[in-house]
Amino acid sequence: EEEQKKLQYGEEVSSNIFGALVERIKLILRKHKLVSIFNTKTGITVAELLAHPTIIDMDALSTHDKTLLMGILTAAICEYKLANPSQELTNVLILDEAHYLLGKENVSGEAYSGAQLQAINAFTEMLRVVGGTGLGVILADQSPTSLVPEVMKIVVNMIIHALPSKEDRELVGNYTRCTESQIDHIGGMQPGEAVVYLQHEGTPKNVKMFQLERFVIGGISKEPVDDRMIAEHMKKIVQDHPELVDAEPIPEDMDIQSRPSKNERTVETKSDNKDPRERLLQKFPKEIKDRISQAVTNTTFKRFWEDCLEKEDLDTLTKLIYKISEKSGDGSYHSHLLVLYYLYEEYSCEDTQHVFEGIAEKIDGEVVG
Repeated sequence: EEEQKKLQYGEEVSSNIFGALVERIKLILRKHKLVSIFNTKTGITVAELLAHPTIIDMDALSTHDKTLLMGILTAAICEYKLANPSQELTNVLILDEAHYLLGKENVSGEAYSGAQLQAINAFTEMLRVVGGTGLGVILADQSPTSLVPEVMKIVVNMIIHALPSKEDRELVGNYTRCTESQIDHIGGMQPGEAVVYLQHEGTPKNVKMFQLERFVIGGISKEPVDDRMIAEHMKKIVQDHPELVDAEPIPEDMDIQSRPSKNERTVETKSDNKDPRERLLQKFPKEIKDRISQAVTNTTFKRFWEDCLEKEDLDTLTKLIYKISEKSGDGSYHSHLLVLYYLYEEYSCEDTQHVFEGIAEKIDGEVVG
C-alpha cells in the first residue's frame, strides 16, 4: 500500500496495478514449494551461494515457477557482482535450459510481447554488462532458436553439440562462421564431438573428446545419484542454516486458500498398493506403453501440458489424455488410465496432486455417465 501511494497515476489506474500485484503475490503463496523457498526467517546470502560450487535443482518445479526462481537468482547474483566487482574471474554462472529465462515464446508457444519481452531484454542486458565484474556466464540450451535474438549478441565463445534441427544448425553455424560442410556435420555429430568457436581465434574447429575413463586410474563410479545421496551432501548446509528447514506459515488474515498437502491427498494412480498399477500395466503390450511414454515426454507436449496444469484447466488436460489414448493406445477406459498414470509419474508434485485427482474423477464420471 505504501508503494501504491508512490505511483504517479490516477486513483483508478493505481488501484488496478496494486490489485494485479496482490493477486500475483497470492498466486505465489498458494504454492507450497514456493512458500517453503521464500517464506523463511532468514536465507542463504548471495555471497554464501558464490562461496562454494552450488547446484540448484529445479526439476520439481513447474515451468512458470522455474522461470520465476531462475529470474530472481540470476538478478540477485548479477546485482551482487555489479556491487562487488573484481578484476579476475571469480565465479561462473551456468544457466541450463536457458529458454526458461531468455526464451522468445511462452509455454503455449506464443511469442512474448510488451512487459514480458522488456523483462527478458532487461535480463539479457544485465548478463551483458556483468561480464567485467568477475562473473562468467554460460548459457546452455538444446534449441538455440528458442532464445531471443538478443542473446546471440552477448555470446563470445560457443560450444556446439549435435543439433537435429536445420534452423538451429544454421543459426549457430552462421554466427560462428562455419562452412556448409561444418553446418551439415553438426547434425550428425556423435557423443564427445563438438564444434568449438572462440571469438579471439575467429575460426570454428571440429573437436572430439575421449571418454574420461581412459584417463582415470581405478575407473569412475557408475552409482546413480539419488535423494539419499543429495540429503547426505546437504547435511552441512542444513546444520549451518537450521532456519531453512521450517518455513513460516502463511498468515490467516491473507485470505489465501492453501493447497492440500501430500498427506491430505493421494492420487489413485500412485498408490502404496502396487497391485492395481501392475494390473494396469499388464493389460497392454510393450509397444503401446512405449508409444504413450514417448508421447507424454515430447518437448512440445510437455510445454503445453505444464501450462494447462499450471492453470488447472481440467477440461483441456482431460482432452489431451483422450487424444494420446486414442492415438498411442487403444482409446479404451484403461488406456485413458494408462496415459494418466504416465503423466502422473512424469509431472506430479505436491502442488498438482489435486489436479490429477480431478482429472481421474472426470474420466471416471464420463465413463459412468
